[in-house]
Amino acid sequence: MPRTNKIFANEAIEFLQTYSWPGNVRELKRICEQVALTSPLPIIRAEDVQPLLQLTKQNKSNTFDYSLGLARLVENFESEVIESLLKSEKDIEIIAARLQISRSSLYKKIKDYNLQEET
Repeated sequence: MPRTNKIFANEAIEFLQTYSWPGNVRELKRICEQVALTSPLPIIRAEDVQPLLQLTKQNKSNTFDYSLGLARLVENFESEVIESLLKSEKDIEIIAARLQISRSSLYKKIKDYNLQEET
């Protein structure tokens, strides 16, 4: 894992403590690595952790309809990820940076999936 000089804010730690961690230490380590790489600031906030834990919960509770095919399953997941970020973050620049895509690509996906930007 690349070294990052980031620290967790108290509210981020408290948020992590509220999660049940069914995957135990490995899952906690994976989430911490992901949030360290994707958080935009040197301090990891609760709002940086929250989307990752929500996606983890969704993925564990989802049963996939494989008859949709891989392309449609990926589109559904992509739409859910973008929609989740639009609900938790107002700044399109930040969302695009977290997703590691351009702002124009994000706008296209929002339009393609008929998602609403939070205002």
